[in-house]
Amino acid sequence: MTRGPSHRALRIVRERSAAISVRVRAAVASAPAGGSDFAEAAYRATDAEAERVLGQPGAVAPACKRGCSYCCHVDVEATSAEIDAIVAHLAGSRSSVEVDALVAELSRSGALSGEQRWAARIPCAFLAPDQSCSIHPVRPLRCRAFHSCDVERCKDAFDGKGDDEPVMNDALARAYDAAEAGLDEALEERGVSAAPELLEMGVLRRLRAT
Repeated sequence: MTRGPSHRALRIVRERSAAISVRVRAAVASAPAGGSDFAEAAYRATDAEAERVLGQPGAVAPACKRGCSYCCHVDVEATSAEIDAIVAHLAGSRSSVEVDALVAELSRSGALSGEQRWAARIPCAFLAPDQSCSIHPVRPLRCRAFHSCDVERCKDAFDGKGDDEPVMNDALARAYDAAEAGLDEALEERGVSAAPELLEMGVLRRLRAT
């Protein structure tokens, strides 16, 4: 009979997750006032946590790499702070003509439901022609968290050959979940809503308001 994890092992997992949440929350708490600052502080802290997890002996690294975009055809949620960080990044990296083109693209993709988007394999509006993420430095925590250790399984799902879940590094997935919890707690503490928004629609609303 297969035995589940011991109480001690479960306690260690919970303690590690709690510690990650605390460290991310502290990073956001020390950031200057401003949604984009909060998000970028969380990203730096979370990236450090991910590196720590993947640096452990025997850790299985994700198969994800630049140009691998199978998972970039689904709706993604983000907090207002994360969306603010993306809008700030766009303001400093794209011309007005490029922003206008992005608004048009966001308007088209935003009209689809998540099911319609996946059925038609409509890519994220931020996916570049070379299949890389054009906002990679400020991509939301949800995008950072989603990973797979088996690219063939992702390809099969994208090609409609199966509905298997991606093979994930469980410790890494828990670290990202804990980081998201830490960001949410820190935002609430600083008086900023942590309610999730659809990423593309949130960016579209802000760009239209500028």
